[in-house]
Amino acid sequence: MAKFLGFNITRNTAAPVLIEGADSTQGYHSFSTPFGTVGRGDLSKPFVSGAYLGEGGYVRFGTDNLYPQIINQMYYTSPLNSAIINLKVNAAVGGGFEIQDGALDGKGKVEEYTFIKKNKVKKLLKTITRNYVMHGAVYVCIHFNDKNEPTHFDLIPSEKVRNNKLRNMFYISEDWSRGMYTEAVKLYNPLCKDKKQILVLELDAPGQDYYPIPSYTTAFNWCFLDGQMSYLHKSNIQNSIFPSFALMLPKIPASKEEEQSIANTLEKAKGAGEAGKAIVFAANGKDNLPELVSIPTNDNDKLFLQTDERIDLKISQAHEIDPLLAGIRTSGKLGSGTDIKQAYTIFEKNVITPIREDVESFMDELMLIFNVTGEFKIKSYQIINDIIVETTKTEE
Repeated sequence: MAKFLGFNITRNTAAPVLIEGADSTQGYHSFSTPFGTVGRGDLSKPFVSGAYLGEGGYVRFGTDNLYPQIINQMYYTSPLNSAIINLKVNAAVGGGFEIQDGALDGKGKVEEYTFIKKNKVKKLLKTITRNYVMHGAVYVCIHFNDKNEPTHFDLIPSEKVRNNKLRNMFYISEDWSRGMYTEAVKLYNPLCKDKKQILVLELDAPGQDYYPIPSYTTAFNWCFLDGQMSYLHKSNIQNSIFPSFALMLPKIPASKEEEQSIANTLEKAKGAGEAGKAIVFAANGKDNLPELVSIPTNDNDKLFLQTDERIDLKISQAHEIDPLLAGIRTSGKLGSGTDIKQAYTIFEKNVITPIREDVESFMDELMLIFNVTGEFKIKSYQIINDIIVETTKTEE
């Protein structure tokens, strides 16, 4: 298998084989997900330039052209990040939708029903909204028949799409890590005769000429730390020996078998499941017994623990949400039960309502293309359905 800059450029076609005791970082079986190793650099600021083009003329998104994949990876890396994204999506469209002021005649009703059922709009609504919340972009491929009439549409995951400098051509690939695209599709235009065209919903991102970058990505370095903390503790538990000690041998092992026997003995003392286990060493004479020297434990994990609360606050801040709504209580902060109601009201007005309006506008445009009359309306879905009463203190 050849490598270039650390990436495999040939495909291993051998069937995955899991061998007990084998290094889990080696072999075909270790690539069961599209997640990669996050490198150095600022995760919140991808490099994007119109002078940095890929094959065919698409603008690369990030230094390795994989920043949308990083967005997906941070969703699974940080439990708080994914929880807030799911909360946003559910709060925005969890109540479902309805077509207001739709067609009254039979033909119009059939077209409306066909549009909803054939395109699985009810099922796709949450996925469309999640793409918009996570990536700030939604790409829908509309299919046309020979008469240039729309037949149906497909949602293309945002991470699979790149565009050109003019943003009128989109390149779709199942695997951008291989540096190639599989299909080029034009931006939707009523005068275009192509069988496939793409309709786009993009977040208004200040200063971004080619790709929208959601503002919550400013917390991606914190999201990375959020995931690394749990990985650090997992590794410590798996690799620590209880109690921690150094084994001082009076002589070099006489054979490979003796060396392996010592290694096996130490391996059996690792991990939380082996804590407290007694280890027996035997030798011909006291001078030949190994010496056990206690090693002080590493305190590096405390550096992570000190940033725990800071991580929660920064991720919540980037998502424009009060930590209370994400189930986080700030230590030392006093408050009453009305705090969460007030926080949700602010969250609803500043974050959720704009998301709903953008998705409704996008669906209205789709309905217009498919000649479906009416207005797409997302039903109000307040998770906390209480009336917040503003009160003022009276002067004594």
